[in-house]
Amino acid sequence: MTNDPIGIVASISGTWQLMMGLQDLVDYDYATVCIEGRSISVGSSATMEVSNPLNGCGVPDAQISHSWEVHKVGVDLGNCLVPGAATQAVRIDPWGGSGKVGLKRVRVTLHGAVY
Repeated sequence: MTNDPIGIVASISGTWQLMMGLQDLVDYDYATVCIEGRSISVGSSATMEVSNPLNGCGVPDAQISHSWEVHKVGVDLGNCLVPGAATQAVRIDPWGGSGKVGLKRVRVTLHGAVY
């Protein structure tokens, strides 16, 4: 955790994962991830891979701005999460631009989930 112009953030320059168990999930229409924060840089945005490491499915190039305000980035993971699989994750891995992200909030939504 670090103090940033947008407040206290989780400063990541490597892999960050939100772990979850979906063993009781039967089906869902699609999954989205909302990432709130900013690139920790005065001059460049950050590029992030957002994926499920269980199956390698995800979005390789989500972008977040570096301006000094909280930015909301929506990522459509489609059907990257596996119904019935006990332990899996949504992984955020900054790799391009500044390569460093200040996270304020991350939300995963399973649209049309059936348990």
